[in-house]
Amino acid sequence: MKMVSRIIGKGYVKVTFYTPEEWEERLAVDKMLGTNILAESKVEDIKEIREGMRAWDNYSQRFYSETSPHTFIMEE
Repeated sequence: MKMVSRIIGKGYVKVTFYTPEEWEERLAVDKMLGTNILAESKVEDIKEIREGMRAWDNYSQRFYSETSPHTFIMEE
């Protein structure tokens, strides 16, 4: 599983989790559109979402469902 995090404003981070299949699909879409998900993001390999969320323990969490059920906006 991949955890992609990107700072989206002062004190805010957008964190998205991808299964291996979703990740391959995302990379294919980026290639097709000529975009680069990695340009401003940090990508980490994790075993499960809970493990990834522990990295953000000092942030409060707000669920963000517009883009994906695996996307969270984290606030300091």
